[in-house]
Amino acid sequence: SDGHVWSLGRHPQAASDSVFLRDGATFAGFNFRDQLRSESISEVQALQRRRIEAFILSGDREPKVAETAAQLSLPRDHWQHSLTPEQKAEWVAAHDA
Repeated sequence: SDGHVWSLGRHPQAASDSVFLRDGATFAGFNFRDQLRSESISEVQALQRRRIEAFILSGDREPKVAETAAQLSLPRDHWQHSLTPEQKAEWVAAHDA
């Protein structure tokens, strides 16, 4: 061991998706780009034609979710970001028809 404490994870105030820390200080930041599967847009459009609403409930940061929602042509009230698993479950329970 080099005497340092190293960790990798998410940090709520970081501008990066994930940060690599040495002794609690950011050593490096990593950003990841999600790419939709080729059929995702057409599938969401097919649901919308059948009057079935599509929503995104994500734990990712706002810019990443906004980009995905824009690719799917989802309005702002149809996507949420930075949600915990519990918040996602609460949303589903509140909107379960």
